[in-house]
This record gives sequence, structure tokens and C-alpha cells, in this order.
Amino acid sequence: MNSISVPLHASAEVQAKAIEQMLTFVDAAGELSEWGLLQARKLFESAHAWSVLEVVAADKWEAKFALSTVRATSRSVQAFKDYLGLNEFV
Repeated sequence: MNSISVPLHASAEVQAKAIEQMLTFVDAAGELSEWGLLQARKLFESAHAWSVLEVVAADKWEAKFALSTVRATSRSVQAFKDYLGLNEFV
């Protein structure tokens, strides 16, 4: 798991700080997950013909939005930068 570890043999003060960092990480991960779901919903709703479908096959989704191309990756990176309010990653 990618997270902040909580050292078991550390002082109560160090443990409290580590727990605070871990909870901050959990909150950020939850926000990122919600953002990803929102982006998927926006893509789904942009395909008006799909509004009558209960399930969209992964291959149709990938074909519709060209998710296996570099363009889609760069689009995702830009959307993530926009969400974070960044011009570039350091």
C-alpha cells in the first residue's frame, strides 16, 4: 500500500504526526477517486447514444475514447494537472 507508515516503536508524538499524515493521505486519495469517477461520468454522458445502456463494454469504451493511445494519456495528465491547478509536475 502506498501511504505514510506509522512507526510502532516511536514516541506518542511521532505516532500522532504519522497518523495525521496518513489520514491526510486517505482524504486526498478519496478526493482523487471522486474526481476520477466524475471524469468517467463526463465521458459517459458525452456519448448520448449510450444513455439507454445499462452496461458499456470496456472495448467499446476504449474505442470510443481512444484510451489506448498516447493522446488519451496526455489528455489524462492534462486533466489531472488542471484538477490540481498545476502547470507541470516536479
